[in-house]
Amino acid sequence: MWAELNESTDGLRGPHLFSPPSGPITFNEIAAILQGARDAPGSTKLNYFRAYVEGREDYDLARRFLEAEDFSADRVEATILRAFEPDWGHYGKRAGLIINGGLQWSHDVHERLVPHAKALCASVSGTITIDVTLFIGSYGATPFGAHVDDATHRTVIFNLGPGSKKLSIWSREGVEEQFGRVRNIMDTGTIRTAPARYDLRPGQAFVLPSDEFHIAYNNEVSTAATLVLDHVSDVRLAERELALLRRDLDEEESGSKFWALTLTRLCEMGRQRSRSNGFLRYAPPKRSVTMEGLQRHSEIRIDPRWPVLVERVGAAAVVYARSRHFVADHIARAAVKLAAAGQATVGEFLEVVVADGGDLATGLRVIEFLLSSRGANIE
Repeated sequence: MWAELNESTDGLRGPHLFSPPSGPITFNEIAAILQGARDAPGSTKLNYFRAYVEGREDYDLARRFLEAEDFSADRVEATILRAFEPDWGHYGKRAGLIINGGLQWSHDVHERLVPHAKALCASVSGTITIDVTLFIGSYGATPFGAHVDDATHRTVIFNLGPGSKKLSIWSREGVEEQFGRVRNIMDTGTIRTAPARYDLRPGQAFVLPSDEFHIAYNNEVSTAATLVLDHVSDVRLAERELALLRRDLDEEESGSKFWALTLTRLCEMGRQRSRSNGFLRYAPPKRSVTMEGLQRHSEIRIDPRWPVLVERVGAAAVVYARSRHFVADHIARAAVKLAAAGQATVGEFLEVVVADGGDLATGLRVIEFLLSSRGANIE
């Protein structure tokens, strides 16, 4: 599907309404994302939620929704309908949620997206990252009016229903001719040019022209799962990688090889990080790991869909697994051997670490990192 879609829509630029044989996200994945968000510790997760009631933002709705509702796979659709029916929904009239960064709360959704991410990466040029954004409820339109997204984004909306989702799209050229270079128009009634209108019914999908002015209307209860592809420039890759390595850099002395990393090298390391997670934007939730039952003959196995990648930096190595990283000295050869073979016993791995001047504690920390990040399994 993705190769043909990419070709027929000028690199997923749209607009294009179509009926896919099946979507990458079902209500099972919606349930998994909501369950994962509910179970995630801390309150910073709420920064990824935007909630609306009767056209105004409600900063507490997301917390109440996560704490109170049944997100089991066989109940989540009914939960959403009861919570957000436009006239008598539990959270008020015309209520709903926009949820960004959905991938960070469910490994099951990562698994579901593997073939789609692989096909997308094969279809487009350059480095991309892929994320899932959810639009849930009957909140009408978001308060910021008609707008354009980041020009690097490609957006494909899948409407799961039960209601329809409507979209209006205005030519950017026409809007800027009237208003100048703006990012959004609050009152769409002031736009002189007529929009193209689309009715996205349940089971249908839409390639959104992200860099044209657009607005979506959820006047009926619907759940839309949106794949957001971000074409990441080399500069942004390097910038992200530097930010993610910052804590490790703080611990390195000024003469360390880390301080000699160039933008080109940081860019390549950022690409390695993305590749380790199949170019999905967020790492999955970490797995709880116990090391007590680990034996020397226990076998470490790497799933080829999620490659473990190693970058040598002087005497140290940065090991990437599922978009996370681990930095230590004297582990490079052991990690490279494991990554190349796809498997090794615990004893074999630790022997190489010790032979290269490392210690058992560091070797075990590497194994714990690989297991907790879901970069490897023990068999």
